[in-house]
Amino acid sequence: IGLIDGDYQYYLDVLRNNGMPFKDIHYSGYTKQIEMTLFGTAKRTDPITMEETDVINGIVTIRINTNDAIGALLQDWPGSGESGETLLVRRTGDQLQFLNNTRHLAKTALNMSISVDSIAPESFMLDAGAEGIVKVFDHRGIEVLLAFRYIPQLKWGLIVKQDTAEAFMSITELKNQVITLAMVSVFIIVVIVFVLAHGITHPIFRLVQGAHAIGKGNLGHRIPINSEDEVGVLAAEFNKMAEKLEGSYAGLEQKIRERTAQLRESEEKYRESINLANDAIFTLDADSALIVDLNKRAEELSGYLKNELHEKKIWEIVPEYDREKTRQLWLTINETGSGMLDNVDCQHVDGRLTPTSISASVIEYGKRKTIQWICRDITERKKMELQLIQAERLAAVGELAAGVAHEVNNPLGGLQNFVKMMKKEPENISQNREFLDLMSEGLKRIEVIVKQLMAFSRPYYTHMSNHSLNEIVENSLRFVGHRIKECGIRLKKDLSLDLPEIYGDADNISQVI
Repeated sequence: IGLIDGDYQYYLDVLRNNGMPFKDIHYSGYTKQIEMTLFGTAKRTDPITMEETDVINGIVTIRINTNDAIGALLQDWPGSGESGETLLVRRTGDQLQFLNNTRHLAKTALNMSISVDSIAPESFMLDAGAEGIVKVFDHRGIEVLLAFRYIPQLKWGLIVKQDTAEAFMSITELKNQVITLAMVSVFIIVVIVFVLAHGITHPIFRLVQGAHAIGKGNLGHRIPINSEDEVGVLAAEFNKMAEKLEGSYAGLEQKIRERTAQLRESEEKYRESINLANDAIFTLDADSALIVDLNKRAEELSGYLKNELHEKKIWEIVPEYDREKTRQLWLTINETGSGMLDNVDCQHVDGRLTPTSISASVIEYGKRKTIQWICRDITERKKMELQLIQAERLAAVGELAAGVAHEVNNPLGGLQNFVKMMKKEPENISQNREFLDLMSEGLKRIEVIVKQLMAFSRPYYTHMSNHSLNEIVENSLRFVGHRIKECGIRLKKDLSLDLPEIYGDADNISQVI
């Protein structure tokens, strides 16, 4: 009490000029510590009205010891390890002055400076957007991974760094683990190939029989496989598809008629009671296409409030790919008086897209001409169309089943032939290794076919990459070579040796061959 605060006039000037009541990190001769200061005025209160007056009694200050207040917060962050630390800096010319004590050196706050170009670009703390991550040598001469960013509100630079040796330690450990896992996986795969060559044939034959039955129209047939492996899952999914197909044939046609009738009735009611419809209705200036009015549903559809859309044209609330045809519709309406456009996406302010159907017409109010632009949400209609397509795909399951049986029989025959030949010549190691590779490839083809059948009710995604067409042909013919010989057929191959690689799906091309 009674000491003079030398910063009093500074506080008073800042408050009178409505500046930020904050004094940046500094050394205070008053408190003998490095601190930040927050301050505000204490004004006199009228003793009668008990209301605040403009008479300033004094200034209230809050002095914050930066080391106690933010030191631990800056240095204690997840993953900091033994070498990670955070620095606050202030730029003076081409120097960066430390505002806090470092983790490795004491008493560096306001006492230590380094050049800007030693750890960051020259634009750091000059350009508000200058931020990034670099690998540099810090003030200790140790290579570190360093992230920097400018905080313009406080005119501070934030630097977070960690020694590169510690930062990349987990990646090195992960790489070693991945290599070990890969070697173990290769060994396990080799063992599984031997097991599957014997154990997969019987369940596959049951699947083929079930596919033949479904293909002949026996929708009540079910595949009696209860295992939990991929073949069992395939059998369960196959049974589910058969059940859905039975139910779909019974009620799908009636359901579509009912939905179609409901849609027509909904559209008629919409046209009859336009003012009460739950559709997005925009009123446009006919000459400029600017939005002059809209209803509540239009606000929900676009995500804008009414006053936010008054300076926007109608095609500015649709995605870029729909803007030109929206603008053409506006021109058509101005010429003919009305128009409609289907399948136009309306873009919400948060980026969501809603498929809509547009119906618009010219309305004249005295000398003023406007366009009433009505957008109907057709999301449900889109879903119903997808349901119809799904039913059509299920209707083709019979034809697909027969095709799947054929596709599975080919590699199965090849696998059986290879097993026979390996039993005849078990000592021929080089031949057996080649057969094992071919058996692995055949099993892969069966797996692809099985997965395609499982995904029948979902879209199929091809696996495109570069392949040698001759290699695909050779591998495919090896699986039918024994059948060709048994039938006394002579196959002549005339393959060009200078063909370039093709970009395609090798499994599907192999199925074709």
